[in-house]
Amino acid sequence: MTQSAKQFHPFMAYLEFWSKAFVFNATATRSQYWIPWITNRLIFFGYCLVTQQWQHYTKYGSVNLGLAPPDSIPRAIIVLIAMGICLVVIIGQFTLRARRLHDLNLSNWFILLFLVPVVGNIIMFILMLMPTKANPRWWINQSNY
Repeated sequence: MTQSAKQFHPFMAYLEFWSKAFVFNATATRSQYWIPWITNRLIFFGYCLVTQQWQHYTKYGSVNLGLAPPDSIPRAIIVLIAMGICLVVIIGQFTLRARRLHDLNLSNWFILLFLVPVVGNIIMFILMLMPTKANPRWWINQSNY
């Protein structure tokens, strides 16, 4: 049964994002790319909205976790945990983008377009919106990996 014939649930796409965070050699469909992308941004913006990080960032230029006193051990631990989570999300988004490029039958080197300030981001955004192309080289989807 192919991926398109299966019933696809958005929650499964998000679970696959976490379980396949370090998988490069597969493909990802548009929904497998966009559901985790949008979900991660909603979680981040929701956190910032609830904790009023926007006001603190615009006033002081930094993010305040507000969970422990400054220069304390608990604060350092919280910051390290938050940095670890952010690192895993960044790596997961990077590999997901690579799988999406495989789905478009493109090289992973196209990821370097993000280094071009405005135009590169627009090109990558358009590429991520393109439909799947049949590809004999990357025949395995991340769901089947």
